[in-house]
Amino acid sequence: MPANLRTQVAGHPTPTVAGVFDCLTPRMEPKRNQRTARTDFKNFFQKTNEGMKEFSRRVRAVGEITNAHMAANVRDDMCQEQFIEGLADLEIQEMLLREDPQTFYDAVTRAVALQAILTGTRARKKNAAVRQMGEYNDMPGARATVSTVAAGSMDIPQNSGLGQPPYQPRRVSHQARWKI
Repeated sequence: MPANLRTQVAGHPTPTVAGVFDCLTPRMEPKRNQRTARTDFKNFFQKTNEGMKEFSRRVRAVGEITNAHMAANVRDDMCQEQFIEGLADLEIQEMLLREDPQTFYDAVTRAVALQAILTGTRARKKNAAVRQMGEYNDMPGARATVSTVAAGSMDIPQNSGLGQPPYQPRRVSHQARWKI
C-alpha cells in the first residue's frame, strides 16, 4: 500500500478510509482462474457496441486462460468456435459456419470483411427504401388521398367494407352458454 495512504505525506491529501479501500479493492477481488474462465468462455457473446476485433481480442484472451493446458492448435480451434458462436450478427455467423475457416485468424479476418460488405449492402437497401418513400410522397395526390381517407372526409361506399370496424366475435359468458 502506498505511503501516502498510511501516513500524512507533504503535498498529498489526508489519508482516508475510502482511499485505503480504493487501493485494496482490486487486490481483494477474486482472480480469474481456469474454471471461472471456462464458464465465462462458454457464455461469451458479442456486446451490442463491440466491434469484431474487440470481441476477437476478448475471446482470445479468455480462451488462452481457459485452454492453457491444451495444445496451441486446439486452443485456436476452441477460440474460433466460440468466436463464431458468439457473434451478434446472425448472417455473418451463418456465412462463417458455411465457409468453415481454418484458423481463428482466418475467421476474424473473414468476419471483418463480411461485416464491411453487409454494412454497405444494408445501407444501400435503406437508402433505396428512403428514396422510394420520397418518390411516393412526390406523387401528385398520393398524400391528399391518404390524408382524406384517414380524416374520414372522403365518401366511402357502405358495401365496400372500408371504414367499417374490424369483425369482433360476439362474446358469450360461460353462464349464458349453458342455459337451455
